[in-house]
Amino acid sequence: MAHQRAAHRLAALLDDADAGIEVLPAVNVNLDGRALAVPDVTVVRAAAAAGDRTFVDAGDVLLAVEIATAGTVVTDRFTRPALYAEAGIRHLWRLDLEPAPTLWVGTLEGGAYSTVARILAGRSAASQRPSWSSSTPPTSPRRPPADHPLRPEPRRCPRIADATLACWAPGRSADGPVG
Repeated sequence: MAHQRAAHRLAALLDDADAGIEVLPAVNVNLDGRALAVPDVTVVRAAAAAGDRTFVDAGDVLLAVEIATAGTVVTDRFTRPALYAEAGIRHLWRLDLEPAPTLWVGTLEGGAYSTVARILAGRSAASQRPSWSSSTPPTSPRRPPADHPLRPEPRRCPRIADATLACWAPGRSADGPVG
């Protein structure tokens, strides 16, 4: 259940009041007619999510997020990035839950994803507040407001890029190892 909990919480952190985007968990993404993929979390242009289609086109995806577990690590590190890159999805994040939560942030350059940041649990990175009005998503998630129901106690959960990821892996705490 750590995978589902992480997807839910990450989607909540990425969600924004900007009417120009939609944050969707587990949505079908049409990879240029070659295949369908289902990223764990997908940020798309709002117009792409309107109506009753059962998929969004890769060209409407601003950010794809995969959450890697022991059973999905090969697919999430190699297969999906290659498919997403070929379809032209510009931004990809991967949240590795083990051995400690680590957020990998990638940007498409020259047909492959290059590492923009690798953020370990308990460590902070400079972040910028998302501006989904542009076609380029931010390089790290925003911290939820103080009154947000999913925001955990800061002293109990390490922060990663101003988003609390340690709570997404059971048994982790600010006092524990960070990998």
